[in-house]
Amino acid sequence: MHDSTIGTLEVPCIQFKNDMFRLVFCGARNSGKSTLLMNLIKDIKIISRDVDNDENVSKVQNSDDLTWHYFSTPRRKYVVADIPGADTQLNNLVTATSIADVAVMISDASKGVEPQTRHQTYLAKLMGIRKFIHVVTKMDLCNFQQEDFQCASQDFINFASSIDLLNITTIPASPKSQVYLSSLKHSLDWYDGPSLFETLESIDTDFSNSSSFRMAVQQVYKSNESHQLLRGTVVSGVISVDSDVRIEPSGQTSKIKQLLGSNGSLEKASRGQSISLELTDGHEVVRGNILGDTLTPPTVSDQFAAHIVWLDEYPMIPGRNYEIRMLTAQANAWVTELNHIIDIDTLETHAAEELLCNQVGYCNLSTDRDLAFDSYNDNRFTGSFLVIDKQSNSTAGAGLINCPLAQSVNLTWQHMSINKKERSLALKQKPMVLWFTGFSGAGKTTVADRLEKKLHSMGAHTYLIDGDNVRHGLNRDLGFTQRDRVENVRRVAELARLMVDAGLVVIVTLISPYRAERKMARELLESDEFIEIHVSTPLQVCQQRDPKGLYKKALKGELINLTGIDSSYEEPLAPEIKIDCTVDDPDSLAEHIIAFLASREQT
Repeated sequence: MHDSTIGTLEVPCIQFKNDMFRLVFCGARNSGKSTLLMNLIKDIKIISRDVDNDENVSKVQNSDDLTWHYFSTPRRKYVVADIPGADTQLNNLVTATSIADVAVMISDASKGVEPQTRHQTYLAKLMGIRKFIHVVTKMDLCNFQQEDFQCASQDFINFASSIDLLNITTIPASPKSQVYLSSLKHSLDWYDGPSLFETLESIDTDFSNSSSFRMAVQQVYKSNESHQLLRGTVVSGVISVDSDVRIEPSGQTSKIKQLLGSNGSLEKASRGQSISLELTDGHEVVRGNILGDTLTPPTVSDQFAAHIVWLDEYPMIPGRNYEIRMLTAQANAWVTELNHIIDIDTLETHAAEELLCNQVGYCNLSTDRDLAFDSYNDNRFTGSFLVIDKQSNSTAGAGLINCPLAQSVNLTWQHMSINKKERSLALKQKPMVLWFTGFSGAGKTTVADRLEKKLHSMGAHTYLIDGDNVRHGLNRDLGFTQRDRVENVRRVAELARLMVDAGLVVIVTLISPYRAERKMARELLESDEFIEIHVSTPLQVCQQRDPKGLYKKALKGELINLTGIDSSYEEPLAPEIKIDCTVDDPDSLAEHIIAFLASREQT
């Protein structure tokens, strides 16, 4: 594989060579898929017995729930991913189909195309596979009747046409009797097409869906200020010495001065080759940049629409901050809109508030910086990304870019003459955010109000953003669902960031129940500008206080989604300050916070 996940789930223990023909075998449980594959490999060994090559011996490698088979024929090398028939999780299928060239879909002649096979076919097509082989197996159990074969074949064709899938070859097979697995002929008077083996051997292996040159920069070597060698893998197209190239996302153009391969200088390089190259000028290039041709360069934007296959047990919530990884680049990202989810059974679209595990959604995303990309339909490598949960650092989803969003194309950040540093100097203070989090009734606003009063008397320029107050105006359109809570925190965090940019000390009092959103707020600022204050008053005390009567309503069932009752609260793991309003009075707690700020200034 290339130096990244290239839009696939990571399979670090498996190395795929560029000259391998990659297949994925799919089928419902008990469809005969594994038997078919095992007998195909045996057949290939028989056919290749005269070839003096140890590589024609099948090798098996396991990765989690996936089994990878390696074997070769006189014509080509194969790697096959065997998807477990009983596997209802999509992560194995996404992993395998994202690197596969061809999908072999297996269906039982007596059962037709089962729902799981439809799911697998849809996902394989979504993941960019364009060539499908439909094998109608277990033909011996229906006495090799042509009608059964045609019925199963037409059933698959009808479904395939509904998802605009046209490139299909259908083959009858009976694994146990070896009928039409290989070139060993068995007579069927109604079928004169190719065997499965003959079909695989005859397929053109050029599956590139883009002729445009693309290379992701993996490493940059500098020998002096004007000389840098860029290392990476050509993921599509061809490049030659003296070719014009465009560096994205900067948009600068240059020429190829020299190309180097593993054995020395090259005149040109093509898809799949790992190369080093030197440009003719001194443009600054860094890891994660994309080199493309100048006539059809990648799109550069910080907003785009994409299909996302969600793989995490925790749902994807619009507004939550995730990390996305694209080839060698990465960025912080937010799903700004979940446009719809796709029902894989009916292919109908439905509105939804969140994306659950094993669901496919069509989403709008926004990133914290410009990224270079292509549509996934045009380039599987530069059009795909992984969604990473920032709390666990695990892969939460796989994304397939459709297009940039129109509103992002003509937007640029306007740099002003006066910046945060100059505003801070004028106010004679260090701007920061003091973020109070805790249950309703914990005492956040009470302590924050005393704190602001004391800071104001000391000459500080402050502003207090209270969670209830912003819901009267800025966030009046938001409720208390998980999605609305995430969006509520996001808006407050962005507002606080602007106020810090103005040079103010910003005090935020917000339940902000989820660690992910508090981390997002922290990451909007510089490392020393965010102080998390956990008001850790026990829930039972907050319920006894119940200053707004919310707990009483929630316990009666008159109020839903109240934090601590029927909505969870994730305590901070390492807050800068932790206070408890049952231990000290608000004035003492405010003084404790001021003392903490003073100690930070001294260090």
